[in-house]
Amino acid sequence: MKRAFSARGGRLAADLLLLAATAAVVCLPSPAAQGARQGLALCGEVLLPGLFPFFVLSAFAVNTGLVARLGRRAERVTRAVFRLPGACAAALVLGLVGGYPVGASAAAELYRRGLCTKDQAQRLLAMCNNSGPAFLFGVLGARVLGFASGGALLFAIHVAASLLVCLIMRPRRGGEDKLAPREAVSAAPFSRCLTDAVRSGFSSILNVCSFVIFFSVLLSLLQAAGILAWFSRLLRPAAAALGGGQELGRALSVGFFELTNGASALMTVQSGGARLVGAALLSGWGGWCVHFQTLSLLADTDLFPARYLLGKALHGVFSACLAAAAARFLLVGASPGSPVLATRAVTLLLLLVFTCIALTLCLVSLAGRLRKKRRSRLKKHD
Repeated sequence: MKRAFSARGGRLAADLLLLAATAAVVCLPSPAAQGARQGLALCGEVLLPGLFPFFVLSAFAVNTGLVARLGRRAERVTRAVFRLPGACAAALVLGLVGGYPVGASAAAELYRRGLCTKDQAQRLLAMCNNSGPAFLFGVLGARVLGFASGGALLFAIHVAASLLVCLIMRPRRGGEDKLAPREAVSAAPFSRCLTDAVRSGFSSILNVCSFVIFFSVLLSLLQAAGILAWFSRLLRPAAAALGGGQELGRALSVGFFELTNGASALMTVQSGGARLVGAALLSGWGGWCVHFQTLSLLADTDLFPARYLLGKALHGVFSACLAAAAARFLLVGASPGSPVLATRAVTLLLLLVFTCIALTLCLVSLAGRLRKKRRSRLKKHD
């Protein structure tokens, strides 16, 4: 009875949302058309040239068996740090290099090919679906923050926050005992791998562009209806806690739905520290547009998205905390574009990189010691 009532309530809510969306498009045709034009321009100028090659390469790397071969060499690190199969290392790298949602595409392909289990794929999604360096350097660093080294600092913060999410979400015991087999599938012929990769990449980029256009129309309608302004006022306490004002609240409200438009709205924020924290928060969270793109890539699998959304929320919070700590050192007595600012950014970047490397090496060493102890205990029992 309760299930039937909840199902009816869900259908009623979906019907009401559909009617409201139809009424908004009919009553506000100009904002809807303007949003669609902006979304198409964004797809043609940014997404198609930036993401399509990475979609093809990620699928091609998995189909040819390159992911499995590289994973064997990185298996010790991925087992010790993330407690994942070695094949997942390539998905982590693709997610950091290719940006949203290339990592999710690689993770889903690994799960379809049997190179990781369901639990491992769900944890991998929370780690590998990240903002790429092209967006962090070119958009957030150069345009939003106003200095190129800021993009490198944001990328280091992004990687460090992703590592923290990995450490929190990894299983405490027994995760390394449930790894998927190394040779789950054999590689297909080269010609078939290439054609399948191109076909898969084109299908993925169509999914991405359709969601970007949809959310551009949605944001335009929300702005025309005044709902976006109300949501911005709702986020003012959070913006004030991050050191910003009304402009930061509006940027967060836009970036909550769509990342690229939220990054553009950050340029109106006066405080440099607030821009840095806001950029880190939005790039870590990704926005619902990215999340729906990711979910569309998982439509033909049985992967549950709750853990992925939790991981992205933690990623945004960790990124904002690291950026707030960096802003205290970075922006004291330095103006945008000054040599002092660039020097401090490089110093923080190196500090974060060496910290991540040291933490990884410590975890690998600790895992090796624990494995030796287990083997010695098993020998004693035998």
